[in-house]
Amino acid sequence: TFGGIEFTSRNPFIMKFSSTGTFEWGESLVTVNGVDLLLGGGSAVCVDSQDNVYIGGNYSAEDGHDDIFVLKLAPNGTVLTARMGGSSSDDYLTDMAINSDGVFIGGFFGGSKIDLGSDHIEVTQNYSMGYLIKLTHDDQLLWVRTLNDSIGSKVSSIALTDSGEAIVTGWWPSGHIFLSKVSPNGKILFSHGFTHYDPDGRWSVASNGRDYFLTASLSSATPGFGRLGYPSAGYRDAAVVKFNEVGYPQWLTQGKGDFVDYGRKIAAKGNSIYAGGFFESGKLFLGDLTLTKFEQQGGDMFLAKLTDNTPNQCPNVNDFKLKSASNFCQGDSVQLIIDNPYAAYTRWFRNGIDIGHT
Repeated sequence: TFGGIEFTSRNPFIMKFSSTGTFEWGESLVTVNGVDLLLGGGSAVCVDSQDNVYIGGNYSAEDGHDDIFVLKLAPNGTVLTARMGGSSSDDYLTDMAINSDGVFIGGFFGGSKIDLGSDHIEVTQNYSMGYLIKLTHDDQLLWVRTLNDSIGSKVSSIALTDSGEAIVTGWWPSGHIFLSKVSPNGKILFSHGFTHYDPDGRWSVASNGRDYFLTASLSSATPGFGRLGYPSAGYRDAAVVKFNEVGYPQWLTQGKGDFVDYGRKIAAKGNSIYAGGFFESGKLFLGDLTLTKFEQQGGDMFLAKLTDNTPNQCPNVNDFKLKSASNFCQGDSVQLIIDNPYAAYTRWFRNGIDIGHT
């Protein structure tokens, strides 16, 4: 019981508080549209400009597998739309993000045929399928994309840029953190993989509108991020990495300790970055700050603020290789290939006139 409201055990719930921390309302999500959300839990929540609330998570379906739910609630907690379902295997929703253009949800499918509300989705089944789905604010499906290597993937976090692109991070079973950028219409602009072994896989990404930042728990098995090496202390370190708009690594900072420490969530606005997690080291060294664990056993939470005043660096232009036919005449069709992983955007000119992106 909280705020005079009884919440049912082992079901998703949502609470609303004022900006001063006053409890306003709460809902125990037991049955929605005739579906029992038993053994469920909310994984993500976001709010639109009209103060409507979107909550997503998982519940145990009648066949015993985990399915996905996405609900839209009015500012007073009334359910407006509901989308539920999954495949014949376990499916998960791990994160959500929202802008004026729509609602983005991410996670991973365990099966290849997914019934999600009134929409039927089919994907190529590997081990698991990391997905990004875009919905309208009124719950209409716009598109579905999977973000995989040869044996599947799992999406863990989503951030949005000011231009409406989605930054997605997660795990490839081949042992990589991946970072992907997806256009507002669902085109995958790039996917970069970085060797990293962490079965926990709960890293987080945030964007300040253009650049983006990753926080994770890194270990000696992490050789680095592109041009950035990783001087691990031999344990798991809470770390923050900055990337520019094409995914080029800018800097890496780590909290150093004598045991296992985790970066869990990150947020960014302007040049301010906020990273949270927990540490099991006796002392955690963050820049010039030292945090001391409150008790000998277990771990403590931490929240750190970083300020980024460094100008962005770009890939070396000499690393960009342009491939084309050696001989061609006017009227011929010519294919040009830019061989560089950071060539996410191209702008073409004809006779000095900008003819736009392709």
